[in-house]
Amino acid sequence: MNKTDGIPPKTERSIVAQYVREVNKEIIATPKQKRKLFGDLRSDIHERIADGKIASYEDVIAHFGTPEQVAKDFFATANIKEIKKRLMIRRIVVSAVVLCLLVCTAYYSFLQIGAFGAVHRFFEGETTASTYADGIINVTCCEMEAPLPDAQ
Repeated sequence: MNKTDGIPPKTERSIVAQYVREVNKEIIATPKQKRKLFGDLRSDIHERIADGKIASYEDVIAHFGTPEQVAKDFFATANIKEIKKRLMIRRIVVSAVVLCLLVCTAYYSFLQIGAFGAVHRFFEGETTASTYADGIINVTCCEMEAPLPDAQ
């Protein structure tokens, strides 16, 4: 009796997906390296299932090794310099994006604080000056018919 008798395709796909997912947790590599590794791994597992050598997740581990062992074997043959370079580039890009977001948030906050101060001064009846490209325009508040309620 063949080991694959009774293994539905859905179960086969779930065995392969589970093993690849576990290996993915252990591997640090470029997307290109991961695509190649996981493509080869998927095809090898499907081939072994078709040959009747694998019928369960435990059989995959027995044949290919634990996900940690696969990762260790990958690192033994991987181009570590390329991986480090890619990770450094990624770290720089993420840091730049975070820094940009922080600067934009701080700038927006200062604009909001400044706008609040100008509105507050306007309603208090003080003269405010706003700078535009053409120069400085003075704005003076006029009396309002109904006073604003006091903020508590």
